[in-house]
Amino acid sequence: MKVTLVKGGDVKGYISEVDEASFAVTDKASGQIVAISYADVRNVQGPGLSRGAKIGITAAIVVGVLVVAVVIINAKFNKALKNGNL
Repeated sequence: MKVTLVKGGDVKGYISEVDEASFAVTDKASGQIVAISYADVRNVQGPGLSRGAKIGITAAIVVGVLVVAVVIINAKFNKALKNGNL
């Protein structure tokens, strides 16, 4: 993630600690920890979704599409059965 500060400059890393007034960002490479007050933050950019989140979202979409398809097929089958078309 990248935190852009109000006074200028950026801090890159991951959030390693959070409290009521500030949070800490740890640089992955150096291990350096920077405490940042919420008031000092201009913008925060995340790295995007994790692979697990992407897989979970994709799986949920696939399951949703399958459920809709089954409901539609079931409704058509029941209608055909009721009309004596089977």
